[in-house]
Amino acid sequence: MSEYRPASEGPDPAGLIWRVRRCRENPFLCLLVMIFQFVLALAVYIYHGPEYGAIVFVGLFIALLPFYGSYRYELSPDGLKVFGPAYYVEYPWTEFDGWRLYEEELRLIFNEKKSRSVLVLYAPRRIEQVLRYVQRCLPGIKPEDWRL
Repeated sequence: MSEYRPASEGPDPAGLIWRVRRCRENPFLCLLVMIFQFVLALAVYIYHGPEYGAIVFVGLFIALLPFYGSYRYELSPDGLKVFGPAYYVEYPWTEFDGWRLYEEELRLIFNEKKSRSVLVLYAPRRIEQVLRYVQRCLPGIKPEDWRL
């Protein structure tokens, strides 16, 4: 997507955009989750009737929407945008104090003003690009702290 400039030039003004779906990234786990959801709803259907079975199935589907749904992340010098399955949120870089790296996720740590503590950017096969971009955009991170 975006090519990166040297650290002295700051973040790429064009930004960085990617889409991801956790279920697609791990098809075996996705299959296991779907089987579990179906079996649990079927068991409730058998023991309590079709209404409760449908409620369980729909309830589990809604609870697992973050796993099934597609996300789009847009990073720019002004902030980041997250487009989820049923929502859209914008954050300026000033809302974050730092970051933590966990495998294929970059967790941005909010200032103490927020009720949430972290925002997860899931970026399989692209985590290094995302990390470099975030490091250049976060106001509290000095260039000597830029590391993987």
